[in-house]
Amino acid sequence: MNKWLTLSLLSICFLGVFGLAFFLAASPEKVTTSLQENDGAHIPENTPEENDQIGNLYLTMNEVDLDYLYSRDAKDDQRIQAIAVDGSLKEHNAELRFRGNSSRGLPKKSFSIRFDSPKEFIFGGTHMNLNAMYTDPSMMREKLSFDMFHELGLPAPRTKYFNVYVNGSFEGLYLHIERIDDHMLAHFGLNPSGTLVRDEFRHNLQLENVESSSIFSFDIQTVENRAEFLEQTTNYRNKPDWKAFSELLEWVYHTEAGPDFVNGIEERVDTQAFIDWLIVHFLIADVDAFSDDYWMYLDSETDEAKWKLIPWDKDLSFGSHYRQGAGTGNHFFAYESPIQSRFDNQLLQKFLDTPELRAQLNERMQYLMSETFSSYYFQNKMDEFSNILELNGEHTAEKKFILHEKNSIGEKGHEEYYKENILDFIELRYQYLTQYLEGLGTVKNTATIDVTNVKASDVLYLRDKEGWVIGKVDVESNENAQSLTVTVQPSSSSTDIDRCWVIETSGGSLKGQLTLYYRNDTGWIGKENWYHEDVSIGEQWDLQLVQLDEAGTVNTIIDSYVNPFSNKVTSVKSIDLSEKQEFILKKP
Repeated sequence: MNKWLTLSLLSICFLGVFGLAFFLAASPEKVTTSLQENDGAHIPENTPEENDQIGNLYLTMNEVDLDYLYSRDAKDDQRIQAIAVDGSLKEHNAELRFRGNSSRGLPKKSFSIRFDSPKEFIFGGTHMNLNAMYTDPSMMREKLSFDMFHELGLPAPRTKYFNVYVNGSFEGLYLHIERIDDHMLAHFGLNPSGTLVRDEFRHNLQLENVESSSIFSFDIQTVENRAEFLEQTTNYRNKPDWKAFSELLEWVYHTEAGPDFVNGIEERVDTQAFIDWLIVHFLIADVDAFSDDYWMYLDSETDEAKWKLIPWDKDLSFGSHYRQGAGTGNHFFAYESPIQSRFDNQLLQKFLDTPELRAQLNERMQYLMSETFSSYYFQNKMDEFSNILELNGEHTAEKKFILHEKNSIGEKGHEEYYKENILDFIELRYQYLTQYLEGLGTVKNTATIDVTNVKASDVLYLRDKEGWVIGKVDVESNENAQSLTVTVQPSSSSTDIDRCWVIETSGGSLKGQLTLYYRNDTGWIGKENWYHEDVSIGEQWDLQLVQLDEAGTVNTIIDSYVNPFSNKVTSVKSIDLSEKQEFILKKP
């Protein structure tokens, strides 16, 4: 018998006898049509073979249910019945809905899929969190983020890519993010029945009269029945030890930063793990993490146990951020997010306001930036992920993107620019953090560095006291140059980028590739927009590095390389820097 016909008949029998009863019992309010009206699972031909890096997932739904899923309110959490076939062509009962908050409004939907029993192909769990990665044109940021936590031995969800097909149509490459539950805890050697609590004050509709955006900025002493209150205002799994969690909240709220906070946090929280958890978030500039994008864990059955924090939701990282008028689906680039709590998380803020703890964090951050998460680490990761994504089956699918517009906001042909954008972010973020460790100042758009001992192959970063990198030089040679100063000032010489870069070299000359960075990053993280349009990618591909003469007119047009996703223009060849020179960025 044909193997596809066999699978179809098996799916009908299996769902008819067992699956329908499971789904109706689990979600009595679902509006679904029996899958027995279908011809079974839809598995298209010419799909890529299953491998360790990218799995295949074939979802089959009744067409009526599928239309209902995509036409109803995207925030509707009623689950709909489906057949799921994994890469080994094994069928599973499944029920699904869309997942996420603001991401539900994006053109490509993320899925929450629930199974009736643990599944090995999703790390032995019962829930599959398929993130669409629509806002990430590299499709690497989330996986890279969680891998960094694993690199430090911290508990964090495991991840795996999946090519997802819905009723025979390829609907995109997804990343499965392991659910934080008893299965994940057990994998990391933690008590699977331990307390798991997630701060949801920021989004909880029951807290209309509460101004706190984090549970750690709320006085739990004002609540009479704390357990009942916490059950209603947090997300939790297992059977939480509400008394222990309440005690932690009370201590944080009523303890000031300083020596008492040092002693108390070391008694209650795995401090070294907490420092590493914080640093990874600061390195990747995940400013959204400190409200509800983490879980608190405690081994409630061990007297001396300490709280651990488990990371969650890493879509806005490595430069991605929300921009007014554009939402999260944009190419805007930002790396200057401050080292602080954006959402009034007092556990974090009081930690940072305590000099002894801040000093420990700063020292550890310097070490991790140079030794663990160096530029080589990220370059190797980019190479690894590039090899993985080459296995993506999009090019082999017969039908694709019927339900969704495309895989991401990215465009074909720009893949190398997107990967470079991540590496550029790390390079610039580390410069910002270096300035932070030295002490942020208020002098902006000017920088001076001593180049007396600079040699060939050195990279010079010209950053101002606010931590913004104005430009850099990949040095080819140094002919007795002593100092290099760069200043950015308003200019009408270019109608494209309305600034001029003035570079002064004292003592001799310096030769190397010159990169200039411009601002197109307005928003709560960014500072200004020097580009003539308030758009992320306009005609910036045509920008050229131009040197002016003493009269301020065009002297030399320099062959240039542009990456507008990183807001940078680089000379293709080395140029001589000597005395005083002025440069602008303009289109031909």
